[in-house]
Amino acid sequence: MVGNHDRRVTCLDALKAAPRDANGFVQGTRTTEHGLFVFLDTLDETSHAGEMCAKRLGWLASTLAAAPADMPLVVFMHHPPFPVGVHAMDEIGLKQSAEFAEVIAPYRARIRHLFFGHVHRPIFGSWGRIPFSTLRGTNHQVWFELDQSAPHLASHEPPAYGVVLIDDENLVVHSHDFLDQSLRFPFAPPAGMDGRDYALSFPAR
Repeated sequence: MVGNHDRRVTCLDALKAAPRDANGFVQGTRTTEHGLFVFLDTLDETSHAGEMCAKRLGWLASTLAAAPADMPLVVFMHHPPFPVGVHAMDEIGLKQSAEFAEVIAPYRARIRHLFFGHVHRPIFGSWGRIPFSTLRGTNHQVWFELDQSAPHLASHEPPAYGVVLIDDENLVVHSHDFLDQSLRFPFAPPAGMDGRDYALSFPAR
């Protein structure tokens, strides 16, 4: 997937298995036992905001129309297609949010999950009843601030990646702070030791 700090040609040169449509955009599909995974290119190389031009929206429309009517869909994109409440990031979200919503409208009930990046925050919820999730980045984070007048701040909160467990009935997203160095310890206290005393016996780090 390409994001706002990427270059499309560089991505395709370096990642030979990256999806590519007939117009050269980094988007495509993968048919899985749990549905059709749809990967979208929202890169605008002149802006940090997201872009889905008429060609990309047309590809998405024809791809969704060609999918079997009973096939579930899972959608992946870099830019969120709706505001998430962090004003500085909403300013550089997907510019064609209304057009995107119109294209997917007939298929909303079949979209099992929408994954996106860009906002560098752990955010989960639903958009028009489509479940969505996004995670912190692996470089820097965007500070949690819902005040529209606040400055745009970055932070060094721990980076994370996601692990998705999916089957025919469930889709579970785990966010893993992979650089966390906090102390691990057995949950149950040793025999004969009070649970509170056991918990308090571990020094803070």
